[in-house]
Amino acid sequence: MRYRTHLSRLMGVVLAMGLLWSLACGSSEEAAPAEKPAATPTKAAAPAAASTPTPKPKDTSKDPVYGGTVRITDTVRSMDIGTVAGNPGEYNQMEQYMSQLIRVSLVDRVTIEGDLAESWTLEEGGTAYKFKLRDNLIDHSGRQWTADDVAYSVWKIMARPLKDPLRRIMCWSQGAADTDPNGPAAGTAVEVTGPLEFVVRTKSPISWYPACMAQHFSLIGNADVMKKIVAEGKFREASPEDGETIGTGPFYVKEYIRGNRVTFEKFDQFFREGLPYIDRVEITHVTELASKVAAVAAGRSEGWIYGPCCEPNLSDIAPLKKQYKEEFVVPQSFAFGTASFIVNMQRAPFGPQDDPTARKIRKAVQLFIDRTLENDLIYEGLGFQIYFYYCGFDWILTCDEWMAKPGHAEDPAKKDAERAEAKAIMEGLGYSASNMLSLELLSGETGSGRRTSELLAEDLKAMHIAAKLRIPPGGESVYDDQFAGRFDLVYDVSGYGLFDPVIFDQNKYMPLESGSENYGRWENAEWMKLYEQQLAISDQKERGAVYKKMVDILFEDLPIFPMNRMRPPHPYMAYVRGWYPKKLHASTASLEAVWLTPNDRKPWPVQAKTDIYDTGLFQLK
Repeated sequence: MRYRTHLSRLMGVVLAMGLLWSLACGSSEEAAPAEKPAATPTKAAAPAAASTPTPKPKDTSKDPVYGGTVRITDTVRSMDIGTVAGNPGEYNQMEQYMSQLIRVSLVDRVTIEGDLAESWTLEEGGTAYKFKLRDNLIDHSGRQWTADDVAYSVWKIMARPLKDPLRRIMCWSQGAADTDPNGPAAGTAVEVTGPLEFVVRTKSPISWYPACMAQHFSLIGNADVMKKIVAEGKFREASPEDGETIGTGPFYVKEYIRGNRVTFEKFDQFFREGLPYIDRVEITHVTELASKVAAVAAGRSEGWIYGPCCEPNLSDIAPLKKQYKEEFVVPQSFAFGTASFIVNMQRAPFGPQDDPTARKIRKAVQLFIDRTLENDLIYEGLGFQIYFYYCGFDWILTCDEWMAKPGHAEDPAKKDAERAEAKAIMEGLGYSASNMLSLELLSGETGSGRRTSELLAEDLKAMHIAAKLRIPPGGESVYDDQFAGRFDLVYDVSGYGLFDPVIFDQNKYMPLESGSENYGRWENAEWMKLYEQQLAISDQKERGAVYKKMVDILFEDLPIFPMNRMRPPHPYMAYVRGWYPKKLHASTASLEAVWLTPNDRKPWPVQAKTDIYDTGLFQLK
């Protein structure tokens, strides 16, 4: 039976994120860590008299056990937040050695709490955030950080002096006050006001700004390293091989071999007393899903504690669940973000942008794509349709309203009519089974993107399009080809941490030069005016009216063909404790509070509660 994830099934997760719009001014201390285990085992009390109830022994299942190593398989490719090839898994790696200014709590996955910041206040009519930093911010080189260090990192994110990509955290600069080109300065977007205090300013009050700062992509780098790179005058990533990964996080980088492995070890001067619990995190570079599954089956990996958005499927992990039973827990999270085929507007057949024939072809493809087929075959029916904006933002359009838009029908009869219309458009342009339109479909070497691209290429044949799949040679990334425009269509998946439609704008529709992922180089002046207009609007109804106009333009121009995303499982071994399941896939992922209990492999209450095999929705066959 197909399991569809419509709004009613998602809102439990989405509503839980409501506090991301609220900024708790004043003290923002984190929740107290779990108590340390007793030095000696607790002995059972002697039997009491029959009239006295026997006291229950202490439940030690939640007591952290110190030491041990967590082993993960993931892509080991970059350790810089400005990476052009970053995925959530790589940012999760960075989060082990870097810290955030403020963050989403690791415990409840909702509350915004201080990380580097001890407290903060909202001032100047709601346009200034004043941060007071902790006084024990020692980095991995032994140097204490002050407001100058943190403020410079914030300034670099906002100012982008070297046109840093920073694709997932562009919200820092959108709506920010003017930055000084030389660094933090009085009266500008970033101003240091004391040894441990600085201010971040916006042009107008912005409701989503705290959530922007708190998303797990918003990591604070080392000012000394950043200043060195800025002085060089050309963007590059910080180099782990050259010792440039110095942060204040719970673990320091012990070893880094790009494309091979990275090892983190416990940092004893971490500013959160008593943390981290574990001694080491080892991440091995593995991209093949089958190899990742085999590593868990062989006991060489603890699982997908923080993995990619769209793997594994339930069929992939069912053998592991059967092998380990309750020792293996399978929570799922909501993959907020996009998944789409980006259209190259710079060349035929989809461009030039305003060419009448190119417009007809784009419209035909949008109508023809069977997104339900992709959901069933690629995501086993566990996916949900992606639109130009997430349909949970019902103040723009509801899910039903989106589904009524061209190309998004799920009713079989309506979809058949859309596909017939698309085929008629192509035949009206002179294409047929004996005269196919040729195009190049760029895809990565593995994963759901490869499978989706192969499915699309096969399906497009029925509308007289011959899509040749291009896989970069030698396992190279698709990013070079994307930036160079060497494609007609390219599949792209992006996970977002800011729960606001502006994150879609900044990542998919704004000019590539601004730091977005608009590889097809779509531009529309009227759309940009509307985008700037909505930034200063706080009322959702008024803002939604502007966004409706932006949606109309997007459907007219079709810079992307939105597809599906799945609800990704993050399965892992039950003896990994303290890892609270994510509500959003792109969520805070520091392992500082994780501990291991190899002698007690049964799930603790939080794990058992969130295992999808205990929900009744899924069964092992």
